[in-house]
Formats: sequence, C-alpha cells, structure tokens
Amino acid sequence: MRLINIPPISEIAMGSIRSVRQCHMNKYMVIYGTVVRAQSVKNRETKKDFACKNCGKLYTAKSDIYEFSNFILPPVCGGKIE
Repeated sequence: MRLINIPPISEIAMGSIRSVRQCHMNKYMVIYGTVVRAQSVKNRETKKDFACKNCGKLYTAKSDIYEFSNFILPPVCGGKIE
C-alpha cells in the first residue's frame, strides 16, 4: 500500500528502518528511503489446530521454537468415541 501527501507528523515519521521497534507494531509509519532489495515474506506457524479422525476432538499443537514446521502431537487422543 502506498500513501501519498502524508504530513510529516513526528508520531508516524521514522528516521530509518533501524529505528522501528516492537512498540510500532500495528501502527502506520512513514519511512523514508530507497528499497535496494526485497524478498518474499515467510509465514511461520507457531500453533495449529488438529482434529481426531475417530472422535473429532480438537487439539491445539504448538511448534518447536527453532523448527516452525514440526508440531508436537499428543500420542493418544483421550476423546470418547460415540
């Protein structure tokens, strides 16, 4: 998204990309500069919902911090089969 004619308000204008911090998440910012390289965004799932094939009970599995594609699943369902 590109916005034009934005007034230089100190709350949204950033001096450089290096000054962006976690407190700026989910806020609009104006960053001045030239893009020299761009890459595609990588999605990393930290948790995923699984359903048991037998009873339909839902489980929320979390992934390993370092290996985002490996999810730790429960060894036994524990749900009741109707």
